[in-house]
Amino acid sequence: MSNFCKNCGAKLDGAKKFCTGCGQAVQVDALQQPVQQPVYQPQFPAKKKSKAPLIIVIVVVLIAAIATAAFFTNGFGLFGGGNNTTSGGNNTPSDSGSTPSGNSGTPSSSSPAAPDLSGLIGGSVILSNADPATQQALIDEARKDGGDIEFRADGSVVYTDPDGSVLIQKPDGTWKYQDADGGSASVQYGGDWPENEFTKLLPKPDFTLTTAIASESEFTVVFQGATLEQIKAYVEKVKSAGFTMDAEVTDEDVMGMAIYSYDAQNAAGYKLNIFSAAGTSGLNIEKP
Repeated sequence: MSNFCKNCGAKLDGAKKFCTGCGQAVQVDALQQPVQQPVYQPQFPAKKKSKAPLIIVIVVVLIAAIATAAFFTNGFGLFGGGNNTTSGGNNTPSDSGSTPSGNSGTPSSSSPAAPDLSGLIGGSVILSNADPATQQALIDEARKDGGDIEFRADGSVVYTDPDGSVLIQKPDGTWKYQDADGGSASVQYGGDWPENEFTKLLPKPDFTLTTAIASESEFTVVFQGATLEQIKAYVEKVKSAGFTMDAEVTDEDVMGMAIYSYDAQNAAGYKLNIFSAAGTSGLNIEKP
């Protein structure tokens, strides 16, 4: 900045923006303007998006589907191991203390043991078809642990767990689960492709259905015997049904295990995941 006013020649005060002699605005020489130094912004190469989180999601969904099916099949852990028959065969009541067939001995006079009821609660057997003795034995066994079972006239069976959750078997053999807080889910073992708001959005697959679990917010299916090629062909049908937005595909080998996944959503915001891993395949669709 000049030391004297260019208009009147008066000496300038460096702190003033106007000349004290004539009031002229003080001009700043262009060369004395502070120069803005460019700030160096380091440039880093874009990181390649890792597929590891997606693979974890696939495995978690797979495990969750299988674990949920096992949860229902094992009947809340109420009963131990055994087979899923309701009358005759290995579930015929036997006297406690009796000796094996072909050996001599006299059976004790103790009361008959309850039949093996394992796998019935939450299983694939239609309980309403069981004989009255088996039904009563099932009721008695449930009440031992503080639960209860009701056989209704319409063919449905209601099991109430001590924790307040309820499991209802419909006459067609499918189950509906309702927790103590009111949340519910229906479970289907085998059978035809179910009809609900989720399946209406998808093409009907040609695979055998192992387990289908539907709640108010999502629907999960585990298929049986579907090859990777069949799953990929089904994905193409799903694309034609509108599931193409934000699509991501994983198709790789992880520690010797072939993993395939297709994730996408439709225009309505429904999110779909189709997966195949370790010989097991299925799909999961969620509400927006």
